Amino acid sequence: MTVSDNGVGMSPEVRKGTGLGLSTAYAIVERHHGWLDCRSTVGQGTEFRLFLPLLATETDPSLTGDTESREDEYRGTETVLLIDDEQVVRSSVARALRQHGYEVLEADDGQSGLSAYRSHAAQIGIIVLDESMPRMSGSELIAQIRSEGAVVPVVLMTGLGGLVEPFPGTRILHKPFTMREFSKALREELEKAV
Repeated sequence: MTVSDNGVGMSPEVRKGTGLGLSTAYAIVERHHGWLDCRSTVGQGTEFRLFLPLLATETDPSLTGDTESREDEYRGTETVLLIDDEQVVRSSVARALRQHGYEVLEADDGQSGLSAYRSHAAQIGIIVLDESMPRMSGSELIAQIRSEGAVVPVVLMTGLGGLVEPFPGTRILHKPFTMREFSKALREELEKAV
């Protein structure tokens, strides 16, 4: 798959910098046994080429990276407050959570997530949120709800490596991760809270 634009392009220095999410994209593609190629010329645009295996079947664990049966995936019925400013990511995670039996409340940034938590605190079993969001980061939101006495478990998703300080009652999940890793982390945190 190729994605390209005719924008301003990126200098070699920019491509080596942080904030573009290229390392996360590269790790996700590599986990799926593919590779990513980036070509960019300042003033002419950028082209990303994504190469993935032609066919990966659930019966071939070497390609899917998942050797366990899908039948024993971790499921639940609790209400999850999902907070992520990237609509595509939020929709995908929400759909996966609903397929695993969870009720999902969605918020698109830290401030609206805090409002949703305050409005629905009694029904929320766990909060799942991204670290990097506008108006209020994931860490800032956690600090705020903890200062208000909330003991709800939290799963904080981040691509920032070891740069995020852990909070009590918070599980840090480093991107990229599989659905199995994600659903297992949710169940473990929910069961600790019982």
